[in-house]
Amino acid sequence: MAIRLMDLTISEVHALAKHGGIALCRTEPIPTVPIPNASAPSSKAAPELAERLFVVSGRKKTLAMEFANDLYGKDLPWLNFVQSFPQVAVRCVVFEPNIDGLGAGHEHHQPPWKRLLRMIAPEKNEIWTIFLMACAAGLLSVSAPLAAQQLVRAVTFGGVFQPIIVLSIILLGLLSLLGAFQILKIYISEVIQRRLFTRITADLAWRLPRVKESEWMHHDGQELVNRFLEVVTLQKVISSLLVDGLAIILATIVGMTLMAFYHPFLLGYDLVLIVLLSIIILTMGRGGVRTSIEESNNKYMALAWFEELVRVPAIFRTPDGAALAWQRSDALCTRYLNARQSHFTIVLRQYIALAILQAVAATALLGLGGYLVLREQLTLGQLVAAELIVATIVGSFLKLGKHLEEWFDLMAAVNKLGHLFDLPVTQQRGVLLPESRKPIALDMRNVSWGHSPGVGHWMTPHLTCAVTPGSSLAILDNQPEHRSKILSALAGEAYEFEGIIELDGLPLNDLRKDLVRSQVAFVQMPEILSASIATNVHLHRPDVSDQTVKRRLEDVALMARIETLHGGIHTELSAKGDPLSSTEQMQLMLARAMAGSPRLLLIDGWLDGLPDHLRQRLLGVLFAPDRTWTTIIATSRPDIAALCDQTIEMDSAESRPLEAPRQPSLPAT
Repeated sequence: MAIRLMDLTISEVHALAKHGGIALCRTEPIPTVPIPNASAPSSKAAPELAERLFVVSGRKKTLAMEFANDLYGKDLPWLNFVQSFPQVAVRCVVFEPNIDGLGAGHEHHQPPWKRLLRMIAPEKNEIWTIFLMACAAGLLSVSAPLAAQQLVRAVTFGGVFQPIIVLSIILLGLLSLLGAFQILKIYISEVIQRRLFTRITADLAWRLPRVKESEWMHHDGQELVNRFLEVVTLQKVISSLLVDGLAIILATIVGMTLMAFYHPFLLGYDLVLIVLLSIIILTMGRGGVRTSIEESNNKYMALAWFEELVRVPAIFRTPDGAALAWQRSDALCTRYLNARQSHFTIVLRQYIALAILQAVAATALLGLGGYLVLREQLTLGQLVAAELIVATIVGSFLKLGKHLEEWFDLMAAVNKLGHLFDLPVTQQRGVLLPESRKPIALDMRNVSWGHSPGVGHWMTPHLTCAVTPGSSLAILDNQPEHRSKILSALAGEAYEFEGIIELDGLPLNDLRKDLVRSQVAFVQMPEILSASIATNVHLHRPDVSDQTVKRRLEDVALMARIETLHGGIHTELSAKGDPLSSTEQMQLMLARAMAGSPRLLLIDGWLDGLPDHLRQRLLGVLFAPDRTWTTIIATSRPDIAALCDQTIEMDSAESRPLEAPRQPSLPAT
């Protein structure tokens, strides 16, 4: 049984209990920390929550909350409690949480049809409404055959014009109602399409920033997110199946039921038709999902190759490079065509079987019906009605083949979206790192980092140091990989290490990683958004104003360059950072980090390659007397390390902390 101590909001406790967790919670006074993406707190209710002990658990799809005393009694149901205090933080002992990150709940490697059911589960009310309308439409669909039956009877036995008028008016009303149901189904399916897009977009917007860093070492993230485009297939096919596919099935059932009342032979005809349809769908369609997924895989392989051609165009401008582009594209095209041929073989044989069944079913009914009429076991009007019903049914057989092909495409689309939903996210478990405006204190004791998680060999043995708030530490090493792993772990990434790392006296492994990242800034490499310079600095953080943006750009000696641009701080940058140079992009990254007033600022090696005058200017800002952060600089240059309060020098064999004197002064900024 897994037992963990965690700080959660009431909303997160609710999500945990829904997925089978049990939480023993105490509403004790703990540090107030803004938890990302939590619901907005209730300004009136939250202060009224007194210190109490309670248990929350999931019980057969219901939630139970038991207070240790009766302060709230039974007058405050759990859901009302969640709505009243959504963001109140509680300290919990959690038993057996079985979710991958709070609120995620996505299982790995689900069959596509199971994942589809999970996707459309929130729309069950709308789908049920469409089903009821389809049932009503199916009943109304036999109004034309029944009207034809009565018309034949009226003409045969009376020839009176008045019943024909009445019959036509009734048929007009019924068909108008049928059309209204069809329009309503189209409207509801459109609502479902919008909700599917919104829900999938929201899920990925939440999930992708929280994907474990190690996952991007095994996947090309930019290529992987192309699978999101399958949401269009998901929308269109679900809408088509709900509006047309369901109508075809129910109209067929209603029509066959009506024919069964005409004569027992027609009941047998219905049963034979159902058996043949089942054989065509289940037997002849076997392997269709697999071949559709294979076809989709090859399609995305071609797309990934085209992205590669655009990513490094210089390689393919030479004659040899152009030949490589053509050969690789031709090979991928061949693979796709082979996969498409395999899939189309299954689809085509279903179409052929349905076309044959269509011809045989229509002919068989005509012969059987004519025989029954001659034997006076079926009236002429019933024969006409049956022919109209079967004409509608067999006429929809080829449409059914189209919907079967859409079903295969839907399964492939769900499978591709599953590649995104199955990305493991960082689990937001642990206690809160108290919020403060003071620099953070860092303590490392006997810390070693491995080459990768799970590897027994440790490449940085037994590092020990204590960094006081506001001071600086240099990690001196010629191997960037070593330095990056150390700083990444301090920034809250999931790199494995041995030993103890404490931030403000709290073990790093016990802290919520999302809240660690909110107080730590890691400047490693240019990460530019396709947005304005101002947006790249403030990132829409509410506490970072335009004045702060300009001040930080001035601090990093970039404001003068930006003023020469046509749009100033509102100049749009490309994803590659143009029109800024690589050095200016790193200055922008430092401005972004400082604009958030971090408590711990990590600099990973990029100061080493700067021009001397610019490096001295930036070091003066990093070590300014009014700074609000503790500074850790990874470098390979002893002259930079000598400017820090402490230095840890590492090599492949040993590591030892060396006390280095702080330089008396830095060039003026």
